[in-house]
Amino acid sequence: MRTEQWALTIATPVGPQHGTLHLRHTEGGWEGEATSDDQTMPLSALVRDGNHVTWTQQLMRPIHLTLKFDANSAEALRQLPLSV
Repeated sequence: MRTEQWALTIATPVGPQHGTLHLRHTEGGWEGEATSDDQTMPLSALVRDGNHVTWTQQLMRPIHLTLKFDANSAEALRQLPLSV
């Protein structure tokens, strides 16, 4: 199993929100979760293709939301260690 961690910063109306994506590649594809200071949220519809990642995530606080993300980051892939 291959694992990766991506640092995540999301621009929001109340200021930047920081977290970490924890990604795992298994025989069935990619899976993972996003963590922040006080929450761990599973990722669904996760697709990783090179430096491009898309996923959907359910937020429970401060309100219930379903968010869809589309992210690119060649810089993150160069800086974060990958473990296999």
